[in-house]
Amino acid sequence: MRLRRRTLRDGGVGALLRGMVAVAIACAGVAGVPAVAQAAPAVATTTSACGTDSGAKGLASSPVSDSLVSVDRADGRIAQFQLFYDTTATRGLPFVWHREQAAPGGAYGAWQRVSAATVGPKSYYITAMENSAGDLELLFSTYGTFCHAVEDGSPGGWSSPDAFGLAPTPYHGGVVLFKERDGSIDAFASGANNGSTMEVRHQQNAESGWGPVLPMGLVPGQDVGLSQPSTVDQLSDGRLHLTVREWNRDRMWEIYQSLPGGGWGPWQLMSPTAAAAPAALTAAAGPQLNVNRTTGLRDGDIVKFTIAGGPPKDYVWVKECGPSASATTCDDDTGRQFRVYPDGTYQLSPKKLYAQLSTTAGKFDCRTVSSSNPCLLALTDNTGALLTTVPLRFAPHGPLEAPPTLQVNPDTGLVDGQAVRATGKGYEPQYHVVIMECATGSTDTFGCRPRSRPPATSDTGRVDETITLSATFTAIDGRTIDCRAAGACELVVFGTRVRGPESVRHPLGFAPPPASGE
Repeated sequence: MRLRRRTLRDGGVGALLRGMVAVAIACAGVAGVPAVAQAAPAVATTTSACGTDSGAKGLASSPVSDSLVSVDRADGRIAQFQLFYDTTATRGLPFVWHREQAAPGGAYGAWQRVSAATVGPKSYYITAMENSAGDLELLFSTYGTFCHAVEDGSPGGWSSPDAFGLAPTPYHGGVVLFKERDGSIDAFASGANNGSTMEVRHQQNAESGWGPVLPMGLVPGQDVGLSQPSTVDQLSDGRLHLTVREWNRDRMWEIYQSLPGGGWGPWQLMSPTAAAAPAALTAAAGPQLNVNRTTGLRDGDIVKFTIAGGPPKDYVWVKECGPSASATTCDDDTGRQFRVYPDGTYQLSPKKLYAQLSTTAGKFDCRTVSSSNPCLLALTDNTGALLTTVPLRFAPHGPLEAPPTLQVNPDTGLVDGQAVRATGKGYEPQYHVVIMECATGSTDTFGCRPRSRPPATSDTGRVDETITLSATFTAIDGRTIDCRAAGACELVVFGTRVRGPESVRHPLGFAPPPASGE
């Protein structure tokens, strides 16, 4: 599969690593009412920072548009959170609701309200992560701060929400959660006072709870306001590394932990603009491809990169190459095309890596090549000429990535016009994979129902799309397909990623047509 230039980019920050998912909602819309929704008992008391609406009766009257958040559980199940308005509420603000699968890949349970605490106004942000004890830690924005609740086995299922202590300046993003290799969790957010620093809380384990709010040092320079972290990664020595974009300027900063579990070094500007660095100095340095992680890589890993000193306004390619990169040792199928900004930079972007490459010079396995002459990530111009390269070192015994997944809910008892949710992971990031309703066994899109341009996958390669199905449809090839016959139709994802498979499928079970005469 040859990947072309991205034409749709989500301006927000996607999920970071290992099951963390967060979403910031700029405005609140409404959609249909869920089929099953039950309210948990209202929270009796909360701190003053976590306001409640005791007049609301706990109805999931209508969901807030684009507010669904999915969280991976350690046992393979998926938990989901969503904001719902309640027509009986007195403050007009939504509430957080929760549901999860009973078994990996299984159906979801009923929606349950987490508490009577409201979310918003202005910022409608949810993020959650599983802690070391296997319980979910939930954070949500309310009245300029963030509130926290955790699964606790109580009748309502959740602790009473309390103020979390992180309160990003308005328009500076939300809280980003990151799980370290030892299972501990970090929570990062822009500083509460003026956004010129980042603040962090650390939870070593569920038993010890969250530590205090700690500042991470001021960013040098005047009028610098940081957004939420764009990336968080853990180095091979255990230290953490963050990259952060300024909320109102296209500049990136980075910071490294001084030692594992310790303090932080100084903030450093990653990609100075022409105003911050003379154009001649940038040109003299030559094109730069900055990659956030280059060692211990596995097939299917997604890294983040930025470009500096590139050819202004020109198209460039970022692609993988075998040892001793050249026009013949680069795998063009792994290439993604981008247009460099007028100042020679390009924004922080995801890139999926593959251990096995196929080039005109032959095949390469990046896991087994010499460590002194590894595979490379290359920046080329639009003709394929090399501009710069970065070494990529893969784990020698790392497995190949599992095939992409596709879950459809619901997938049985379907009727004409029914909306289903298609979710999955393992796809090419920020790519328009196509999800279509097709006749079973279709090898291409000609046996499928036409559709409009699909949304892009997330920065972490997830699909999450609502599809409206038809009981009967005319396929692109002109055939009439009746999905009410047993096993007649399936939902298919075409063009999953560079190394395939070319499609992923999930069967659809429609209710049979009424008997003649009924």
